[in-house]
Amino acid sequence: MKSIVFLLELFIYVQCEITYIEVKYPLKGEHSPPNAIWPHPQQINASNELLYIRPHAIIIHSNIQTCDIITKAIQRYEPIFFPPKLSMRDPPSGVNN
Repeated sequence: MKSIVFLLELFIYVQCEITYIEVKYPLKGEHSPPNAIWPHPQQINASNELLYIRPHAIIIHSNIQTCDIITKAIQRYEPIFFPPKLSMRDPPSGVNN
């Protein structure tokens, strides 16, 4: 029981960071700021202006074909960027508003 509590506390207080594997394989770039998407894009433009997006005109693409991290990130974010379309139906005739 004590070991389970210790492991839970360890998971709560541990902060992880990705670093290079070897000197010859450094991860270039900067760390993502807290609460930012990861992998962090090279450029982000933030604005309070309303932006209309045409989902059929956007393509998520990476030139890194053999990177599992990028492939999984695209798979994870694609449903968020392009949620399924909801079909609008008329309410049943017996429904009162």
